[in-house]
Amino acid sequence: MKIDRIETTLYQVPLSTPIQAASTSVMRAFDMILVRVVDSDGATGVGYTVLHAGQGGAIATMVEKSFVPLVSGDDPRCIEAIWKKVWRTHHYVGRGGVVSFALAALDTALWDLRGRTLNEPLWRLLGGHQANVRAYAGNIDLNFPIEQLLDGATRSREAEFESIKMRLGKPTLSEDVSRVAAMRKHLGDDIELMADANEAWR
Repeated sequence: MKIDRIETTLYQVPLSTPIQAASTSVMRAFDMILVRVVDSDGATGVGYTVLHAGQGGAIATMVEKSFVPLVSGDDPRCIEAIWKKVWRTHHYVGRGGVVSFALAALDTALWDLRGRTLNEPLWRLLGGHQANVRAYAGNIDLNFPIEQLLDGATRSREAEFESIKMRLGKPTLSEDVSRVAAMRKHLGDDIELMADANEAWR
């Protein structure tokens, strides 16, 4: 079994509601790079990575121009060997950024291919023992005023989520505290409330 071909597709996905984290500007769309690995038997695995709009071209190019020539013909079942090969070959470019985003999409596609080939769900293939995991709602963003935060939380509760995540990182700590207090009061004590400061704090 060999990697027969690797296809990349770049999409730009508009957001109906702009979102923001403390470490980023307001995001009105995002780029999604889809990587499809096809083996010599015709089986396919799909992986993807997402980032801000306008940045996906570099990721797609890294996969197409650097990764494809490097791993074409390799055994797609040797996922760790492929990962190490790509990582070692590109470490001089940087151990993060474009390389990591591109490698994540390829690696995910290889794992998806492996699961499909074996007709096993990925959670079990990786040694998991539970078919179900808890899910949380994360549709609550830093650029939303408190009223919009609470409205989003209400919709999440109506969808029967029992865990909700909000973002922190306003210019002052008092703003974050008031937003958390409003959310906790709105949700009551039985709902798990999580927070993500997105590198905003010292």
